[in-house]
Amino acid sequence: MAEESKPLNYISEVVLKKRRNNEDWAIKRREQSELRKQRNKQDKNLVFKRAEEYIKEYRNKVSNLGTLSWKT
Repeated sequence: MAEESKPLNYISEVVLKKRRNNEDWAIKRREQSELRKQRNKQDKNLVFKRAEEYIKEYRNKVSNLGTLSWKT
């Protein structure tokens, strides 16, 4: 006996478009999050470098004021 073939499920065009759009949005969001992570890393490094530069400048000013007071 022949097996009965099941009819194919009908998926509306709107649903297919929505799926495709959701996949595209997911890819874009993933790319944006990766870029955001990279920028955050760079910004974090920059903040620490600025803080270190500020500390160096402050220590130089303090040491210069100390040496100036001794010279006068």
